[in-house]
Amino acid sequence: TPAPVVLLATQADEPVGDYAKQFAGDYVPMPKNTKDSKAWRNAFVKHFAGAYDKYIEASDKLVKQSQGLPASPSDCHHMVCLKQWRDMQHTQVESYVPGAFRPFAAGAVEQAY
Repeated sequence: TPAPVVLLATQADEPVGDYAKQFAGDYVPMPKNTKDSKAWRNAFVKHFAGAYDKYIEASDKLVKQSQGLPASPSDCHHMVCLKQWRDMQHTQVESYVPGAFRPFAAGAVEQAY
């Protein structure tokens, strides 16, 4: 799961939204559900970093896709696993690396494979 964006520290039973309204006013976007870390993240990104929303969506998608896959090729004990690792690495390269640098990153993946 994505790391929460911590904007305020409060006691567990205190409503976060009240403090945000009191101390941050109009500077902090308020999510509908102030107890949901994804809602805080989404409100923050929408307000301050809308151009980067595609990277957050890609990250969430890749996290779900990579569940259970090995972190490195040395963790693989058969070819199916190794090919899954390689495919996920190429998917990450396509998602995060600028086009001009993708051949270098893809080459590094192939060397490790």
